[in-house]
Amino acid sequence: MRSSLRTIALTLVALATAVAGTTPAAAGSGPPPYKVTYYKWLSCSDGTASTASITYARAHTTTEGVDVYWAELHGAITTCRAADTPYAYALAMYGNGYGSGEGFPYAYSNSLAMDYANFIRIYPDVQAVCVIANETTRMACVSVDWVPAEAGVLPVIGGPLPTDSPRVDVPAVTDLSVETGGPVPPGCMKCG
Repeated sequence: MRSSLRTIALTLVALATAVAGTTPAAAGSGPPPYKVTYYKWLSCSDGTASTASITYARAHTTTEGVDVYWAELHGAITTCRAADTPYAYALAMYGNGYGSGEGFPYAYSNSLAMDYANFIRIYPDVQAVCVIANETTRMACVSVDWVPAEAGVLPVIGGPLPTDSPRVDVPAVTDLSVETGGPVPPGCMKCG
């Protein structure tokens, strides 16, 4: 009986040690936590500036229970100096005294020129969309007009707009933080 009790006690101690030893490893074996990357604006020295062109601009409407409007811009950016991640540019929308941007990382390039093609969500009071180098430096802009439609209004991209137009004469508040990592969706080989 003593040997049976001793065997049971040793087994319980071994199990407790094994569980205690595996608990931290099990906690660390889940998906990695989200990380936040903070991009930064590309600054230029005095007398230099980054420039951009808009070679294609189009408005889109999708329906997700309600109409959602998008501006799609394509073109090229020429930076004042070599840039790579974590530098960013943004697309910004401007309407009724406000500006709001969405940042995108510069794509790596051995040259100072980079092609871009991105979307930004817009709203019925938006009057312009620009490619910006920072919250107050607009590199290229287009106007946005709204035409009556059966269910309300639809956006139409107008022509080029001067970067000093009163329509865009406010800072475009832009969050340059991006969450990365975390759970990987099923079937997504390159996500996370």
